[in-house]
Amino acid sequence: MNIKHWVQLSALGADWQYPAEFLASKGRGDNAVLQIMPSVNIARPSVIYGRGGASCELFIKLAKLPILGLPEKGNFALQPVCVNEVADGLAKMAENPMPHGTIVNMTGGEVLSMAQYLTMMRQNLHHKPPAKILNIPLSLIKPFLPISKVLSNGMLSPDSIKMLQDGNIADNGDFACLLGHSPQAANAFVREK
Repeated sequence: MNIKHWVQLSALGADWQYPAEFLASKGRGDNAVLQIMPSVNIARPSVIYGRGGASCELFIKLAKLPILGLPEKGNFALQPVCVNEVADGLAKMAENPMPHGTIVNMTGGEVLSMAQYLTMMRQNLHHKPPAKILNIPLSLIKPFLPISKVLSNGMLSPDSIKMLQDGNIADNGDFACLLGHSPQAANAFVREK
């Protein structure tokens, strides 16, 4: 195998010491590839908007509901990024390697709460007025998270709540330089196909 440069697709917040296994495993993967490859650049995207992706399709389905029960009223910070811009960034990282170990946080052009993101999807994709958001206190959810982890295939779990509480945002200056323009705001790419 004669690979000269490797672009690792990771996740925003990846850290081998993170208490949630998803981000911890991404961090371990990043560390492993850095040790074995001579030239590695790491892409760490935020929540990706791209039709067909499991998390994107879940958000789209949730946005269709007229009433949403969300933990903490959905007040979790997200910085959604367009799949097309992530793909463009990955291609540019592959074509023009940066110094070994360079990490590029791939985040969109605006920070939204989860509730705001779902509302935007509801209005832009489903052409419906904002849903009624019901607050579900975390204290009511936490006892049921172990069983909901199994029933939801990990979508609603102690780990997913921890990651939501910590937020999914980062400076996108390096990503903008890589793209040659500022990343789009979600309102620009959340559109009906």
